[in-house]
Amino acid sequence: MNNYIKIKDLSSVASAVQEAIAIKSDPYKYRSLGAQKTLVMLFFNASLRTRLSTEKAAKHLGMDVIVLNVTDAWQLEFESGVVMNLDKSEHVKEAAQVISQYADILAVRAFPSLVDKEKDLSEWILNSFVTHATVPIVNMESATGHPLQALADAITIEELKNTPINRFSIGIQSFFDKDLQFMNRAHNSQEAERNVELHAVHPTRVRWIRGCACLG
Repeated sequence: MNNYIKIKDLSSVASAVQEAIAIKSDPYKYRSLGAQKTLVMLFFNASLRTRLSTEKAAKHLGMDVIVLNVTDAWQLEFESGVVMNLDKSEHVKEAAQVISQYADILAVRAFPSLVDKEKDLSEWILNSFVTHATVPIVNMESATGHPLQALADAITIEELKNTPINRFSIGIQSFFDKDLQFMNRAHNSQEAERNVELHAVHPTRVRWIRGCACLG
């Protein structure tokens, strides 16, 4: 696997889940695997859990970690054939290659702009680094997906599947479109509710309580 852009990039999700569960019991088992290797984490948007967990995982593997917030660096130009004489001092073509010289793996987090939906769906920021970087790319959440979170969810489901649980809750950050747009979410409130209902396969009822779908 050269890149981890979506969870389907895993050859076997089931095998990855089992391996991850095993590693959780001995997190430093593969500490020598990342020795003398560097993970560069590039953030176009803020992060809390993803940043902490990804950096922690890299250090468990013995890797060095460099964190770069794009707001603290030169702004990047992504369009071709434009004159960069305003706020953009670097083009992604050169920037991706420069960053690659410092990284063995490059992780990128870039939310949708919510200005041009078609452009957001094309994953133009993430795919620019896939195209121009010379090291593997990891998606730390993009306009259309969060494969790290998806894998973590799959691990949790596997760990709890034999637990006598008759109810669980799926949190929706907001059912107000303005709030979702403020949080740079690509979906709207109707899409969020519809997806929860589609995944509620077995429960006998769905109850909406202050933005939380309670199934069971």
